[in-house]
This record gives sequence, structure tokens and C-alpha cells, in this order.
Amino acid sequence: MSNQKITLILFYLFLGTGLYSQVLKDTLYLTLPEAEKNLLQNNLPLLAEELNIAMAKAEVIQAKVWPNPTLSIENVNPYTTSYQRRHAEEQASLFGSESLGKYHQIEIQLEQVVSLAGKHRKRRSLAEVAVEEAEAYLADFLWDLKTEFRKTVYNYTYTQQYLGDLQKRYTSIGTLINASKNQYQRGNLSKMELIRLQALKVELHSDILELQTTLEALQGTLSLLLNQPNRKVFSFELEEAPLEGIAPNYNKDDLFHLARTNRPKILLSELHIDHASKEYDLERSQRIPDVGVALNYDRGGGIYPDYIGLGIALDLPFFNTNKGNIKKAALQITQKEYQHEHLLQASKNALSQKHEEVLRLAQFLENTGADYLLDLDNMMKAYTQYFKERSIDITTYMDFLEAYLENKKTVLQRQKEYRMAIEDINRLTGIELIEMTK
Repeated sequence: MSNQKITLILFYLFLGTGLYSQVLKDTLYLTLPEAEKNLLQNNLPLLAEELNIAMAKAEVIQAKVWPNPTLSIENVNPYTTSYQRRHAEEQASLFGSESLGKYHQIEIQLEQVVSLAGKHRKRRSLAEVAVEEAEAYLADFLWDLKTEFRKTVYNYTYTQQYLGDLQKRYTSIGTLINASKNQYQRGNLSKMELIRLQALKVELHSDILELQTTLEALQGTLSLLLNQPNRKVFSFELEEAPLEGIAPNYNKDDLFHLARTNRPKILLSELHIDHASKEYDLERSQRIPDVGVALNYDRGGGIYPDYIGLGIALDLPFFNTNKGNIKKAALQITQKEYQHEHLLQASKNALSQKHEEVLRLAQFLENTGADYLLDLDNMMKAYTQYFKERSIDITTYMDFLEAYLENKKTVLQRQKEYRMAIEDINRLTGIELIEMTK
């Protein structure tokens, strides 16, 4: 596999006619690996998703702590009336005072809830699975982001390359029209031939404007992905894509095995099942009520002057045994299993389809040959020269020009599709089987 040296240069296509380009003062020079590093550092949705891991880890910390004890102070009489002092039982005074506390009552209770049936451990385990889910989701999000970025780069580059070809032809046709006007005035060229050349120029101009609109939209997408000012315009120079790698070295079963082992989306789906299973265990443990253990102090409220006692409190599960939530949790496990099987089948089908697509596109590009586009350009130059010298008529020239543009567009489109199919396989397997960004 040949190395790809991809240089990122910023430029701006200006003027409504689309005939010229103007380099902006505000430019940014990056290689594509540097651009991807920029993507990982500055992409705002990615930065937001990374925070989900930190939040999930914070939930683990929270799940480890026990509930706070509850302190209750009740039945406090801040002052006493003379009637109360006459009829109340006198208590011992407090803090060495002669009167403080003699006729005051107070109840203090300190209660701690104790979780039974392993609920505390199960909540912590559930929070730990949520961290793994957040990490797997981030990995899957990153694959989707990188794939979107690379596809946008390929789409932008091949559109830009075809636009360059159209602009060259536009300039060439303009030169031919100027020369043909002289030939027309001398009677060596018919009006029909001159108008046909002018009509072609108008058509090329329209195609150029359409491609410029497409490039501007792609430019906006790249600027948003890289978190760069929208005024920047990107131009990527790509080396020829390798035509060997996936097809000879991996069959469909190999790719699916790699996907089951490495693709974050599949790993995330498995974690969803584990999460649902742990939720089911937690809901089953809710059938056993928690116990509240209390330490009580009572002054002046009972038969003892200063009473200290212990107590417990718990719900009696006569009516609510958590059956509904347990059933719901069991159904969620089945639901996640169905969704996982569907994901596996969809992944297998997608990999099979992409594998066939890569084979077809690689075969097409191999049959076309690496020098085909260069040969086309040389032939176009030759036909233009023949027409200038009147060695061929305008019909022959226009027919070849039409074929040239169509072939150029077709080959560039297939090259772009091949690169995109490779990126899709990389994403579907979770592995860089062929690195396209060196």
C-alpha cells in the first residue's frame, strides 16, 4: 500500500464567473493527519460527548456512598408556663444550672437506612456499566465523526478536481471562440459552428457555478467539523488510492468477525444487554425492603428521666412487591437482545454489500488504469489543436469533448466512491484495515 502525502492548502474561489481563484490572507496550512488532530481537539460535538464519560464516572462515585443518617429533634418546649411547672415532673437541671432543663422535654433520634439484598452493590455495578457504555458510545461517535470528515474531504477534493477540469475547458473554449470569430468573418467557419461553441461555453459556465455552490456547502461542513471560521476554503491533494488490501486479505466472514470483536456500536449493544440485566437484578432486590436503624434519646417524655433506646423501621411488602418493575426490567432484557441481533444482521449485510462494492470499484479502477486520466488530458489537448488547425470538424471535436468530460466525471466519481467504501468498511469493522489518510 503506497503512502499518501496529503497537503491541505487554503484558497478561495472568487468572482461570480468562477474563472479565477484568489488566495485569502487568512489561510491555514495543514496536512490531513494534522487536520484530523484538529478535528479531535476542536470539534464541539466530540468535546461534548467526552463529558458524558466524566459524568458517568461521577455517577459511580455517587453510587458508592451510603445515604446520610437522619437526625430528628422533636417535642421541644422552649419555655414553660407556671401551670406546667406546677403539674410537671421535675427533671434534673442541665449544665450545673439551678433551673435550666428542669421542666424541659426533648426527643432526639438518629436514624440510618441500611440497604439489604445487595442493593448498594448492584447500584454501583449499574453505574460502572454506564461508564463502559459512555466510553463505547464515544468510540462509536468518533468513528462516525472521522468517517463523515474523510468522506467530506473526498467529496470536496474530487468535486474541486472536476471543477478545475471544467475551468480549463471553459478557458480553452473561450480561446477557440475568439479564434473561430476570425474564421467566421473570413468565411472559413459557419454560423452554426460558432453558435455551438458559444452554447458549450454557456453550458460549461452553468456547470461551474453549480459545482461552486456544492463546494461552498462542503466548505461550510468542513469548517464546522474543524471548528474553523467559515471564510476558510480547503484544497486537498490526494495520492492515488490503493486498490489492494481488503478484497484479497479478508472475506465477508473475516470482516464480520472483526466487526463483532472491534466495532464500538456492537460492543455498546452488548453493554446495553448487560445494563438491562443489572437493572433486572436491582429491581428484584427491591422486593426486600430496606431497614432503618435508629438510636433514640428521650428526656422527660416517659417513665425514665433520660431514656436511650434502639429501634428499627421497615416497609411490610404486603401490597407492593415490585412485580411491575421486575416484569418491565425482564422485558427490557429481551428488547435489548432483539435489538442486538438486528444490529448483528444489519452489520453483516452492510459489510457484505460494501465488500462487493469495493471489489467492483477496485476492478473498475484497475481495468481503467492509473494513467487513464492523464491520457485523456493529453488526447483533449491534441483534439483541441486538431480543431484549431481545422484537421477535424466541429462535430468530431464536440463529440470527443463530450466523451472526455463524461469519462473524467465517471472516473473521478468511481475513485471517490472507492475511497468512501473503504471508509465505510473501516467504520463497520472498527479497524483501519486500509489507512487512507497517510
